[in-house]
Amino acid sequence: MKTLKFILLSLVITMFTLTSCDNTDPIINVQNPNQSASAKTAMSELQQHFTSDGALRDGNNPTGNILFDYCFNFQLPVTLSYNNGATVVINDFNDLVRVLIGMNDQLYINGIVFPFNVEVYDEATDAVVVQTIHNENEFETLINSCNFDGEDCVCTDDYAPVCVEISVNGQESIVQYPNACEAACDGFTQNDFVNCDSNSDPTGGDGDDCFEFIYPISITSYAGDTYVIESDTEWENVMYTINGFDFVYPFQVRVLDTQNLETIATMQDYLNVLNSCNGNNNSCEVSNLSVQVGNCNTDGTYSITIDFTATNPGNEYFDLYVRNNQSIGYYAIADLPITISDFSLSGLTSDYLRVAINDNNDCYAEIEWVAPNCNNANTCWDFVFPIEINTTNGTITANNNTEVSNAFGTPANNAALVYPFDVTINGATRTISTPNNFWEIGEWANQCN
Repeated sequence: MKTLKFILLSLVITMFTLTSCDNTDPIINVQNPNQSASAKTAMSELQQHFTSDGALRDGNNPTGNILFDYCFNFQLPVTLSYNNGATVVINDFNDLVRVLIGMNDQLYINGIVFPFNVEVYDEATDAVVVQTIHNENEFETLINSCNFDGEDCVCTDDYAPVCVEISVNGQESIVQYPNACEAACDGFTQNDFVNCDSNSDPTGGDGDDCFEFIYPISITSYAGDTYVIESDTEWENVMYTINGFDFVYPFQVRVLDTQNLETIATMQDYLNVLNSCNGNNNSCEVSNLSVQVGNCNTDGTYSITIDFTATNPGNEYFDLYVRNNQSIGYYAIADLPITISDFSLSGLTSDYLRVAINDNNDCYAEIEWVAPNCNNANTCWDFVFPIEINTTNGTITANNNTEVSNAFGTPANNAALVYPFDVTINGATRTISTPNNFWEIGEWANQCN
């Protein structure tokens, strides 16, 4: 697994030991740091997750959580040193970001004081644990365990969020990925996925932005640390560096459509506001989306049958999109279920559809399913049948691609492939032992050509 976890962040008002990174600033020398190539690598790689003004870089942080987007989390304080011999004590997240955005080719971190602690993710227990790094050899081992370049896993940018549950100090916390492929890159399978409903954006987001906090507000992390939050940007940074929290009550929010202030005195008050945002007032919803795979055609296309439930659509029609937001037509809701007789293969391991109510792209649902291997299509791989698939009703045996696609095209199945299994790629047999291996074969440019 490429990841491990989190830079602890303190947003309580403190005196910083570092205000900038030039040679005229006061530097506090507490201990003599050891020169460390691993410290240089760690800080250089972490710098790539932030913009030059200290904000999170969107493309590098799919979960918004540094343990799973980066690799591990320094427990602060930690003492670092520059290549010019200056020493700096990192007491909180703001100190760390100041150092990161101040580094360049002439001034960079190349030393650290041992020992120090990091938080890492333990796959065996699904828990965040603390590891002590005593020397450079142990630090190098940690760095080598990180997959900073991400070369072994490449995903599309489709947004179909999935969530996994981890343990932090004995309490459960949710981590959300933008899609199943990103989760698979971190070693999670469909069997690990949990309901994302409890992972609502604490700033009232989820696409609705129906309320805003009246700052400042305070929260207490599962680790027992209290943070004072002054802005939406600080929300983002705090959520990046902690795993789970409780509000410090009371606080206030402003409901945007009425501009009314509401006092939140309990968790139930907060849930009531979230429920109003999530559209319990006759809002549009697309649910129970399913795709049944039919026969292949001689031109390499195949047929699919689509069905879903539309609640309060406010329109008679819906639009269909494949990857890259490419529209393939619109249809009448009254005609459901509909069959598309010539659906085109994407060339990836899985095919994809987004259903959106016409003139309301915020009311949509998405689905992926294992693409069939149509004999005359431009594909180069196939399962070696039979294979087994875990479903909510038990393990089933699939003997052809249609049975595989139908198992995955029904969301209620919660279908997951049983590993290991074999595939043929350009006539050669390959054993797929992990989800990472399976997603790799979807990169046709590298695997098939």
